[in-house]
Order: sequence, then C-alpha cells, then structure tokens
Amino acid sequence: MGLYPQFLQSIAIMGSIYITYIGFRIATASIANVDINAQEKPQFLQGFLLQWLNPKAWVACISGVALFISPENHSTLFTFILVYFLVCYVSLTAWAIAGDRIGLLLGTKGHRRIFNRIMGGVLILCAISLLYSQLFAHNSA
Repeated sequence: MGLYPQFLQSIAIMGSIYITYIGFRIATASIANVDINAQEKPQFLQGFLLQWLNPKAWVACISGVALFISPENHSTLFTFILVYFLVCYVSLTAWAIAGDRIGLLLGTKGHRRIFNRIMGGVLILCAISLLYSQLFAHNSA
C-alpha cells in the first residue's frame, strides 16, 4: 500500500466521508426553479479560444508531452499533439451537445430531483468503493 499505509488509509477514510457528504447533499438538495433569461450565446471562436486558457488542459498536455518527447525522434511528439488536439475538440463538441440534450431532459423539477438523487447515489457508491478498495481489498491480497 506504499510507504505510509496508515496515512493513505486515513486520507481514504476522510476522502470517502467527504465524498459521501457531498453525495448526500446533492441527493437531498432542494430543487429551485431554473429561470434562464435569453442571453447572447458565445460564438464558436470564443469557445475555441477559451480552451487555450484551461489550466487543467495545460497540465494534462504538459504531462503527455513529457511522456512522448524524444530528442532523437519528433514523430511521436507530433502524433501526440495531433491526437490530443483532435480528441480535445471532439470531446468538447460531444460535451456541448450532450449538455444541450440533457438540458431538455431536466426541464421539470421532478426530472431534476430524480437526476440529483441518481447522481448523489452514484457519488456515495464511488465513496464506498474507494473506502472498500483502500481498507479491505489490500488486506485480502
């Protein structure tokens, strides 16, 4: 389990408790009326350029570049950059389309309540799984 098993177990326990708490809060959250006023939608170019300001994307990209960079051969780096760029924008497009479609499904309070309960429950199950894998799965190995 690593160099500091008690420390990792306590982090897993605290993290699981916190994730369970967040899941419970999501599952039991009150559902407010969503009143979306007509606003000017961002243009494609604005969304495209905004992705270049995403710090998580930069960290992921730098980590990937560090894995694929080689002083002898740049073809793996160029392949990584091309694949990363394409996957990034295909994923963002899919995310935007899915968000638009889900917005239609969550148009009523009842649908949003069911969605919150499912998502909160899934989060709680993830916390239980994390806790189980950290505390019990290693002991049986």
